[in-house]
Amino acid sequence: MSDDVERIEFTEEIDLHHFHPRDSRGILSDFLDHAEEKGYAMVRIIHGKGRSTLKEMVLRELSRRESVQRYADDFSNWGATLAWLVRPEGPRGRAPGP
Repeated sequence: MSDDVERIEFTEEIDLHHFHPRDSRGILSDFLDHAEEKGYAMVRIIHGKGRSTLKEMVLRELSRRESVQRYADDFSNWGATLAWLVRPEGPRGRAPGP
């Protein structure tokens, strides 16, 4: 086993299956920080189907975040959750562009 650090390039979607469970909370937090910084309106988090421990962790993290306006199951894929984010105000009260 290697302790090498691998850089993750975030987009508007993350699949948490690719990460060790002990790393998932930190990675999700970094992902949501990135989404806030980029001004994403919505993100998709893939965690697996059912009431898994991973899904419960995702829902807890989303419920704690002030930047998360709301969240819901992605009905096109029950193993994912969609989260709508509050976009920060830019100049003149406008939300920043993409």
